[in-house]
Parts: sequence; structure tokens; C-alpha cells
Amino acid sequence: MVALIAFGIVGSLPVVGPYMPSALGDPAFKLMMGRDTGDILGPLIFNVALVPALFGVTWLVFRRQEL
Repeated sequence: MVALIAFGIVGSLPVVGPYMPSALGDPAFKLMMGRDTGDILGPLIFNVALVPALFGVTWLVFRRQEL
């Protein structure tokens, strides 16, 4: 729940917003309709880098937790 709120707040910033995961819906729709997607490389690279970064943060948080 906190992650959704944090991503919503960060996604509303005009500098970072177009690179957030929620911004990939518009290029996906354009690809589905056969239109030009424009510049999709930046958001795609950002999201591919976001997954290992979040995994690393998660590992740091949970490394000392007992299961």
C-alpha cells in the first residue's frame, strides 16, 4: 500500500513521471493499435533498472528479519 502511494507521488513529478511504470500503458496501447510509440527507450530502460534496484532495497530491508 505504501509503495503504491509513493509511486503515485513520485509519478506526479513532471521530471520523473514519464518514466514511471504507469507511463508504459500509453506506448503499449499505441503499439497495439499499430501507431508510432515515439521515444519508448527511456521509460523502458528506467523500468528495467527499477526491478533490480527495488530487489536490492528489499534484500537490504529483510536481510536481518527472522522468518
